[in-house]
Amino acid sequence: MNQDVMSLDKLPFIGNVKDNLYISTAYNTWGMSNGVIGAKVIYDLVVKGSSEYQIIFNPKKKLIFIY
Repeated sequence: MNQDVMSLDKLPFIGNVKDNLYISTAYNTWGMSNGVIGAKVIYDLVVKGSSEYQIIFNPKKKLIFIY
């Protein structure tokens, strides 16, 4: 049996949480592919200082739903 964390917007949380603390979670049962993009984003953040995907996967993003 498997248990996966799922985000409300179906996108994983990947990025910097605070100084020298990075997170990659909420893969929504897509662990293999989202794990690879998580590694890429965190690598870019640590080595390059920014990532082209950091806005999309930001763990501090505000979710706004309009019904």
